[in-house]
Amino acid sequence: MKKATTLLVLVVIMMFVHTAPAFAAGTISVSGAGSITEEPDKAIITFNVMREDDSSAVAMEEVSRIMAEIIEILREFDIEDADMRTTRIDLTRQTRWITIRRPSEDEERAYITEQIPHFFFRASNNIIVTVRDLDILGYAIGAVIEAGATVSGNINFEITNASELYYLALEIAMRDARSRANAIARGGGFDIAGVRSVSETGSWNAPVARAAAPMAAASFYGDMAMDVADVAPYVPVMAGELTITARVSVVFVIADGLDNDGE
Repeated sequence: MKKATTLLVLVVIMMFVHTAPAFAAGTISVSGAGSITEEPDKAIITFNVMREDDSSAVAMEEVSRIMAEIIEILREFDIEDADMRTTRIDLTRQTRWITIRRPSEDEERAYITEQIPHFFFRASNNIIVTVRDLDILGYAIGAVIEAGATVSGNINFEITNASELYYLALEIAMRDARSRANAIARGGGFDIAGVRSVSETGSWNAPVARAAAPMAAASFYGDMAMDVADVAPYVPVMAGELTITARVSVVFVIADGLDNDGE
């Protein structure tokens, strides 16, 4: 039994020694990057309506009335209900300190200054809107602001087929990595035998812009229910371009059979 175990260990050691050169092959580690630049085709914007009143019911009623009007305005811009989403509704009690002067009973002072609390209610309603036609974005923003809303935060511009473009960027990144490895191999006088490993090291995020399309001609809107070119104030916004970038890290295997001089 001991002889059999010893023989098995020797066989395993011989197999390791025999295959060791294959695992000892040199490698080249390089990174590759690929980018695709495209104009965005949709914008995501958040509108907020906020009102204050001594009555909670009045404050919320006013906010609800304005938001209902805004939703109708957005529908007139052919923005579908599926592209409008309420994200937050708030109704909170607030305190505002008011400074007053009243007659003093102290003969040395004619008036006494003091602060008294004034309690009121603040109501708000937030809605996120996706605009898929950037030609109307500036007019839609203007019309909503005129109705009594404010723009909350940034405008996010996006590309609908971003995932497809990212896959193309990945292909470019792999070709870039291969070109880098080939250049190193040529300089070193050796060949590339294959790929040992690949890892995706970076993804893209759409940039955030604060301000999308240039002003469109009034005739563009045709017979829309609302003549936005005459009614809605225009808010100039520029969409610019978005760059989708992919990055990879690749380990290439150097071909066997070459010495240090590449011979």
